[in-house]
Amino acid sequence: MEDYDWGDYTKKDWTNWSTSSIFLDKSVFIDFNSSYTYRSSGSFSFPVKLGYKLNYLDWEDQAGKYIYYWDFSSDDYYIDSDTPISGDLDGINGIDYMVIQNIFYASYGMHYTTGDITTGIDIALSPYINAWDLDHHILRDLFFMDTFDANFWYKVNFSLNIKTGSNGKLVLSIFKEELPETKGDTLVFNEDPENSEEPGEYTGTYTSGAGLASVLWGIGLSYTWIF
Repeated sequence: MEDYDWGDYTKKDWTNWSTSSIFLDKSVFIDFNSSYTYRSSGSFSFPVKLGYKLNYLDWEDQAGKYIYYWDFSSDDYYIDSDTPISGDLDGINGIDYMVIQNIFYASYGMHYTTGDITTGIDIALSPYINAWDLDHHILRDLFFMDTFDANFWYKVNFSLNIKTGSNGKLVLSIFKEELPETKGDTLVFNEDPENSEEPGEYTGTYTSGAGLASVLWGIGLSYTWIF
């Protein structure tokens, strides 16, 4: 991951740039929808869906190189911006992340059937996305909760459906979904605010201090047997 921080560097010791390796610990994807399919007199069908999608990702960050343009000894910017503080944290676990995206969408598709084979494309768009993340900055022992609201997300899905006899079908799908970059607000806590026994105390807010963007690619293969 390549990370750029926003904010007022005259007040907070944030990095201007850093790199890290990401290792996924958990992921959950849930999709609830209701659908209706219109079938033409020919081989075409047109499915329409209204749905809700949850994306949950939990990963750890192994910190690498970083650059600061802030001089901590003088509490001022470096006069010569070509010589900032830089270094390499050599892969230590610097930050733990948890990201949740709540996506409300509408989808429209076009499918074509010939014999036992159906091919299709479905395009989903969202007018409203609510997302939040919780970052544990381990080296600074701080917790940052970022909240986001966006009005555009999309998913494109290509599918191939093959009937195998009267009761079975094999489905291959390839998809891409993207949430373009959006700004959000940051809440700072001295301990984990999600801890049910001893939640952390709120210590400050940075309006428009965070950014979120995501792109997911996937390939799915499933087989269904009806009896």
